[in-house]
Amino acid sequence: MNHPGKRILIVDDNQEYCDYSGKLFRKNGYEVVSVRDGIAALEALRSSTFNLIISDVLMPRMDGFQLCHEVKTDPKLKDIPVVFHTGQYTDTKDMELLQSLGAALYLIKPVPMDNLLESIRLVLEQSAEADIPVPNSVLDEEDFSVAHTDRITVKLQKNIVALENSDSTCRPSSTPPR
Repeated sequence: MNHPGKRILIVDDNQEYCDYSGKLFRKNGYEVVSVRDGIAALEALRSSTFNLIISDVLMPRMDGFQLCHEVKTDPKLKDIPVVFHTGQYTDTKDMELLQSLGAALYLIKPVPMDNLLESIRLVLEQSAEADIPVPNSVLDEEDFSVAHTDRITVKLQKNIVALENSDSTCRPSSTPPR
């Protein structure tokens, strides 16, 4: 399967994921550039042309929520489809926020590679058809800020609870064995 000129920007702080998915997409005829966070992604997007963005949500410096909001509110970038491929932000409210930001697709890791390739092919095909508009953000800056803060706060609270629970199961009992 050849995709001449189809360029994918992979945005993920996990180098192994970038290497593996980059090889997979290149093997299937795509051109691939990988970056580690949303700030580097915006720099790449503003200096080169891409047909698709595949992004994680949880990343340093600028997360995927912020990246998608920036892309979908920038007149020069808003027509690039954004696909999320994440293992961290997986509940319904996360998906709803990403859809309201204009994400074309939301995939939860792990996804079988055949399914990932087919999903990417379909998104690219749909975005190439003039009669199917690429979704754009429906949130203004204030609504985005509130929703983004809510999602980050909920995730942090869940992580704190998980850490506290794992910490309590690792502690030795205060009563010595008999």
